[in-house]
Amino acid sequence: ANTSLDADVTASIASDGGKSLKIERNDLLSDQTDVILKLGDLNIGTYDIEWKMYIPNGKAGYFNIQKFQNNPGAETAAQIIFGTQGVATLQVGGGRGSFTYPRSSWFTIRLIYDLDTDEVLLYVNNTALFRWAASSKVSSAASIKQLGAIDFYAIENALYFIDEFCIAQTDNLANEVENRSNIPTVHPNTNSDFLLKS
Repeated sequence: ANTSLDADVTASIASDGGKSLKIERNDLLSDQTDVILKLGDLNIGTYDIEWKMYIPNGKAGYFNIQKFQNNPGAETAAQIIFGTQGVATLQVGGGRGSFTYPRSSWFTIRLIYDLDTDEVLLYVNNTALFRWAASSKVSSAASIKQLGAIDFYAIENALYFIDEFCIAQTDNLANEVENRSNIPTVHPNTNSDFLLKS
């Protein structure tokens, strides 16, 4: 059977410059595009991670955060599924939350990963949406506090583009996010698997 795990670099669309990374589902293949961006199994410090994303109307997108860069799938810290109708679902710590995202338009994903205080903040287009414990994994709140990799995978109906990826170490999380206590926290509800906001 034909297989494929690599993504194409395309000149058909870009946020900046002339090319972007294209993640597309191909149901004729037994394996799907799966791109792992290794970040080094970081376990101390604060990191500002940002990229641009473009999802055409009627298509889906996806990424997850891996705990271990050299053992993909061993432990997933969090994942976001961008549905075909413009609603995305964050799954982390046994809980979930949803938000809308722009379709057929570039938008910015930003993660502030503070491994010293065990906190992650998610921004979309400069709006803080959710926060959760860096030690969480998708299914539960208890796990190793480590940032291994970002995984871009071609889920069902996937067609999306990634551009302008950057990561920087920083030490000014407290100064930048003065009101982060107002950002909804994702954690499990003992009666359901949906988001509780605290």
